[in-house]
Amino acid sequence: MDDCSLSRAEIRCWVMQLPRAPSWLAVAAAVTACGEGRLTVPEPPDMEALVLAYESPQGRLDEAVLVDALLFATAHVETVRSIGIDRELLDAVRVTFEAEYEPASSALVEVDGELGRSQLGLSALSEGYLRARRVCRGWQSEPIVDSELNGSVVLAATFTADGPDPVVWGEATECRYGFDGRRVRVGGATRDDGRALRLHIGRGLGFSDVGREPVIFDLDLDFQLDDFTARLSADFRVTALDEVEVRVPEPVIPSAEGHIIVQYWGGALVGVRASNGNFVCEPGALKCVAEDGSEVSLPGLGP
Repeated sequence: MDDCSLSRAEIRCWVMQLPRAPSWLAVAAAVTACGEGRLTVPEPPDMEALVLAYESPQGRLDEAVLVDALLFATAHVETVRSIGIDRELLDAVRVTFEAEYEPASSALVEVDGELGRSQLGLSALSEGYLRARRVCRGWQSEPIVDSELNGSVVLAATFTADGPDPVVWGEATECRYGFDGRRVRVGGATRDDGRALRLHIGRGLGFSDVGREPVIFDLDLDFQLDDFTARLSADFRVTALDEVEVRVPEPVIPSAEGHIIVQYWGGALVGVRASNGNFVCEPGALKCVAEDGSEVSLPGLGP
């Protein structure tokens, strides 16, 4: 991953330490954020249904389903690979959790400056909630810490001393960065709740473990790739081996009577998971074979 990433940008965080007793909800209600109003600890987005969907596909795979599923999934994978949004967000999440902050003696700390100037890791706290604004690195050859010029990403999460909770959420505002020699801008959302970016990073992780388990992304944002603009409103899962999985919902493949999961590696189709089996696909032949030997091929391309 490019070292010149969001990790070099400004971070502005509100970290709230929550004692184990009395109730952390009571403590949250009593804290004032930056002197303006009350700071409340939000409930993380519920992503359990989406996690279950990736673990247990309900649709059946056949030739007709494979055709429609590939049209849908390939378009989403090409978008993700071209703008590198998964790498940018994972990098931002990693740095946010691995950063150090000044001790929180009265429940709230504000940190404003470059990473590395603070003193205490999140693991030294008991329980808490953080909200971090990270300035994006821009299109310049060297990153410039200027949110008006380069935009920003806001991430929020809850945590314990053992590590982060499974869900991280937030939003992007005119976030500009370079990826693979091209200019990318992401931002905007139809969701108006500040949760256009939702990541399920896995359960039971330490603060330095982000990315070691499959990460589910649920995104709703506009993007610009050089002079091309479009919208990305989809979910996908990225494994530690950089495999990308796309959930193809039932409305796209109604004859499947449920959703299926299409798997890619390096941009090539490598598998499909469905209720009638886990299929390994041969990218060249576009033929997918299940554990029991049954085959599904694109019409006209199979044996």
